[in-house]
This record gives sequence, C-alpha cells and structure tokens, in this order.
Amino acid sequence: MDDIEDELLAMMKGGMHARNAPGQLSSVYVSGFIEDELWYVEQNHPETLKIIEPVLKSKEFRVDIFKKVSDAAYAYRRITDSFTHEEAVALLAFEPLQQWPKLAKRLTPHEEESDSSDEETKLKIAA
Repeated sequence: MDDIEDELLAMMKGGMHARNAPGQLSSVYVSGFIEDELWYVEQNHPETLKIIEPVLKSKEFRVDIFKKVSDAAYAYRRITDSFTHEEAVALLAFEPLQQWPKLAKRLTPHEEESDSSDEETKLKIAA
C-alpha cells in the first residue's frame, strides 16, 4: 500500500486534482502496480511467486486496490473543502493510506457521509 500512497501523494503534489484520481489510477494504474509487484517478487522472492501471483491477479485484489484509491481520493476532496491543496497534502503525508478517510471525517465532521464504493465502479475496474 505504501507504493499506492506514494503515487497518490506525488500526483497530488504535482497538481492532480483528486476528482481525477480514480480515473487516472484505475485499471491502467492498477495493472501497472500489479505487474511491478510481480516483477519485484520474481526478482527478490522467486520461491513465493506461484503463491502470490494468483492473489495479485485476482478480481478481488483489483477491486480492493481501486476501492482504496477511490476512498483516498474522496478523503482528499473532503479535506480540500476545508483546507488548501497544500495543507491537505501535508496532512495526508503523515497518515497511512487506509487512515485517510478517518482523517477526513475527523477534520470535516460537518460533512455528510458518503460511500465511495458503488458496485458499478467495482465492476468497471475489475473487468
């Protein structure tokens, strides 16, 4: 997850708007991430490749990665409703990716809750 967090933060620091994050990081990014992880395992831990490869290539894993990216992008959007882009990036840099939605909720409690994991989106990226 650190790779995904680093990529999101780098894109945000570079000026990417979070509203574009799920699209920019959807199937193409997820596929590239999976291939990078498989290459790393093959180079550094070849004995585990046969175990890890089916997991990384599974539909469930792709959906999980996309959901995490979508949730993180939603958290960023929520935070930037109350803070500047620079402040949001600085705040998020100190939190693990999976904690971004909780941080957004704590910082912006007045916002309504929304579930960013709709089934239609999951089906699109898993295809």
